Amino acid sequence: MTKFTMNGESVKRLLTLSNQSKELMSQTKPIFVPSDGALTVNLYSPKSALTFSVDISNFETDEVGLNYFTMPIGDFTGAITAVIGDGSIEIAVNKAENNVDFMSETTGIKISKPISNAIVSDEEAEASTKAVEDLKDAYLQDSIKVTVTPELLDTYDSIAKFMTLAKNSQNTINVVGNKIFYSDNLVILEKTISAPIA
Repeated sequence: MTKFTMNGESVKRLLTLSNQSKELMSQTKPIFVPSDGALTVNLYSPKSALTFSVDISNFETDEVGLNYFTMPIGDFTGAITAVIGDGSIEIAVNKAENNVDFMSETTGIKISKPISNAIVSDEEAEASTKAVEDLKDAYLQDSIKVTVTPELLDTYDSIAKFMTLAKNSQNTINVVGNKIFYSDNLVILEKTISAPIA
């Protein structure tokens, strides 16, 4: 069995990260990897991967090898939302009984949800822990450093609105010096910013 505690701030962060990842969730398997100090969530498939983590405390386990479990993220976040209250939540993963218990430390409300480890092999779980680094090694050989400024973020926000409108078209963003170009099937935009970002 594995047990850990999540505070309200970690819960809020997990909910935000999972909401931002909805489209990728439909194409990947969610693999939760609890460890001392962090709960890492790997969204994994052989072609795409995303990893994010939140802080946890009071971690204890009797698992040997890679400690992981899998279940729909919506079930995980839904259970947390239902029981969290004002304080922290204790989570107990029992692979032998194939379930996860979520219990509010302030109200005592408890919910159990099934885990679905049968859909993920040990090899896939292991691969998920290094998938992002493997993809970076494979596809980002000639990467560059980018300086993220408020001006750049404002420009991205404007571009994101066009991307949302043109959801089913092909979108392209190109950066050359201090110029940012965006195009889709309907529009081509050019924005000059005050300083090069790379």
